[in-house]
Amino acid sequence: FDAAFKGFAVDSMVRRMDKQFENSGLTGVPAVIVNNKYLVQAQGIKSTEEYFALVDYLLTLK
Repeated sequence: FDAAFKGFAVDSMVRRMDKQFENSGLTGVPAVIVNNKYLVQAQGIKSTEEYFALVDYLLTLK
């Protein structure tokens, strides 16, 4: 496990994920980006139903 974790493949994947996080403009988690375009922020959402309705709606947009 340690050899794989410290290996080239995992290191490359971690670096790529870090770069994607930096480029996304996110400042923390949890966060959801829908269609690689819309950032869903939980502030102001009052229920899980409202949250999922918003995500479902954004999925319909092109």
